[in-house]
Amino acid sequence: MISEPRERSTISMFVFSIALILVGIIPFRSYFITFPTPNFWAYSFIFFWVLGFGLIIRWFLTCKTITASQGKIVIVKKFLKTKKTFDMQELSAVKEERINTFSSPYRLLIIQFKNGRLEVSEQEYTNYEKLKSYVQKFIPKEKK
Repeated sequence: MISEPRERSTISMFVFSIALILVGIIPFRSYFITFPTPNFWAYSFIFFWVLGFGLIIRWFLTCKTITASQGKIVIVKKFLKTKKTFDMQELSAVKEERINTFSSPYRLLIIQFKNGRLEVSEQEYTNYEKLKSYVQKFIPKEKK
């Protein structure tokens, strides 16, 4: 089972980032033609520009593909070219957080291993339910 970033959330994040960059660049250029000395507005244009590029860079650094099979979860970050493997025998806790929003509840699956942590949200990744059911098979039993 493979869980990848959803197309819809990726596209909306890129559109938002491009809008921030344009909000920072277009008025900034015409502003300095009119007012050569920088003030609050000039710095706010720069802030939007940096924020837009920062969101795009953050997406490239955190974009990951999650593969769950054969008692393991493998996380591959494509652009950083890193691969991390979690053995399901090292699973220590699973928690699902639900936050009610206006449109639909935001669900976040937090998977805690002995050597790390993985967070997967329903809105950002595909196959959320399959991943959740796969992980629930390996939840450690409480010892009494």
